[in-house]
Amino acid sequence: MFFGTLFLTLYVAALYLAGRAFAFAANINRPVAVGVVKIAAACWLISLWPLFTDWHPLARLGLATAFFVGNAIPLAVGFGSNLRIRQEDAQRRFSKNVDDWLGEWEGESEVAEWNEGDER
Repeated sequence: MFFGTLFLTLYVAALYLAGRAFAFAANINRPVAVGVVKIAAACWLISLWPLFTDWHPLARLGLATAFFVGNAIPLAVGFGSNLRIRQEDAQRRFSKNVDDWLGEWEGESEVAEWNEGDER
């Protein structure tokens, strides 16, 4: 029982990290839902194999659902969390670049006075 739980935990952690890795290749300007739908479609294809066995119909459906949920959720959570982190980082860099550009354009003292209350 211990080794099964350990293996399942490591498998889910690996899926989460794979989802984070997929987010590095994704376009941050697209909605997160686009990537999640692609992950769900891939996991749906992976989880079809129990439906082609000659087991009891409820067992087939239950196993297919368990495979889908067990694979899709960790991948989607890892993908979504890393994509949101990348979007926030891009927004932070954009704001910093705008502030730097305004500082060069108007002079450092004016921008510093204008941004005194801004805590980023």
